[in-house]
Amino acid sequence: MAKIVDIAAQIHEELGEPSDMTIASISFWLQTNLGELNVLLNSDFVLGDDLEVGGLGVEEAAILKKMYECYFYGKRYKENLGATGTDNIIQITSDGSSVKKLNKNEIAKNYLAAQKDCKQDLNMMIKRYKRLVFKPVNIVGDDSLPSESISTDTRNSSVDQSGGLL
Repeated sequence: MAKIVDIAAQIHEELGEPSDMTIASISFWLQTNLGELNVLLNSDFVLGDDLEVGGLGVEEAAILKKMYECYFYGKRYKENLGATGTDNIIQITSDGSSVKKLNKNEIAKNYLAAQKDCKQDLNMMIKRYKRLVFKPVNIVGDDSLPSESISTDTRNSSVDQSGGLL
């Protein structure tokens, strides 16, 4: 079983340990979006009292981490898109009186592209998971019929093995 807090710590580290995000906030997001994981994977993962998710394996945890990564890029995109985004000054010269700023729109476009790539990767991961994990348990019915029971009559009547009509 995997603990939500451990997955949150891995995500925090993989994203470069951003100072504006805590492991607790990531953990809360993972807890509240466990239902979405269940919907995407047709599963029934349940969060225990000790914050362990029963039945969550490595593949499922990777998909949950990818879900958070897509959320992260979407959040950064929204932050940099509007007027709330801050202008980042990267160069100032005093005597020549020039200031160089990063373009917020370009930063937002980069986050949007990263989110799009992330969603494509997530969809691919989900498809592969479903293809590899879900296998038919059994096949009901008999697809093969003995040649004696196949009717050549055009009125859809059946012939039993002795040759009589049913």
